[in-house]
Amino acid sequence: SSSSTSASSPFVPLATRAHSRSGALQNRTEALIVSHCVHGLVLAGLEPLRVGVLSPYRSQLEVLGRMLQCYRPQLAVQTIDKAQGSDKDCIILSLVRSNTDEQVGRLLNDWHRLNVAFTRAKCKLLVVGSRSTLQKADFLGRFLALVEQDGWVYKLPPGAHTVHKHRFDEGGGSSCEGQGHRPHPSASASGS
Repeated sequence: SSSSTSASSPFVPLATRAHSRSGALQNRTEALIVSHCVHGLVLAGLEPLRVGVLSPYRSQLEVLGRMLQCYRPQLAVQTIDKAQGSDKDCIILSLVRSNTDEQVGRLLNDWHRLNVAFTRAKCKLLVVGSRSTLQKADFLGRFLALVEQDGWVYKLPPGAHTVHKHRFDEGGGSSCEGQGHRPHPSASASGS
């Protein structure tokens, strides 16, 4: 199926795999894509304070928090549940799940939780996830059908997450370095 590449595309399907470390789900490739989106928004002039990064999985937020530490504490990186009641101009939602069994798990089958995530965005919602896995869930399957029908899906080419070099991939520091952004003074090495 073909997909639109319009600038208002809210869903970015990925061909990635989520990995479980000690029972905690993480999708590093998806985290890199989310990081690229945040960098692009900030470089385009959107203040980190107006952006929120959400995921239902704390372990994914730990990865994202390290990658985006230079934007903290202004940039909200939090679970969907913690985001309830706090709206941002732009929300980037990392759904994490990607597997050959097409299992989405309990958290992504909870339409109340997903409704909270979808309604936090005042102006722009970017949903990053694995289409082949997520389309099997009832609520997310209907969401995907809707965004595909409206031409709002942006399919990334293979290797899109490797387009920009991330300092984080070299085992040190934040991926913000060298991205045209000065770390906030309160985003020190002590971790936020």
